[in-house]
Amino acid sequence: MPHHADNFNPHSIHTGFETALRWLADGRMKTDGMITQADPRDAQCAYQDLLLRRAKGLFTVFDWTQIEPDLGRYE
Repeated sequence: MPHHADNFNPHSIHTGFETALRWLADGRMKTDGMITQADPRDAQCAYQDLLLRRAKGLFTVFDWTQIEPDLGRYE
């Protein structure tokens, strides 16, 4: 399967991944009990849980929605 779509290959790894992410964002895929949400500020804890098989669910994802932007950082 090609990495990117073109005129002769409308399907690709990139378009499949893009579609899956869009479906997740739209809530079209049921993920209850499959995903553990982790705070990105506690990344080491999330990695240790995966390493030591303590993570609940099939996937661990960082929930960036709880992070406040640091607006003064680049001033």
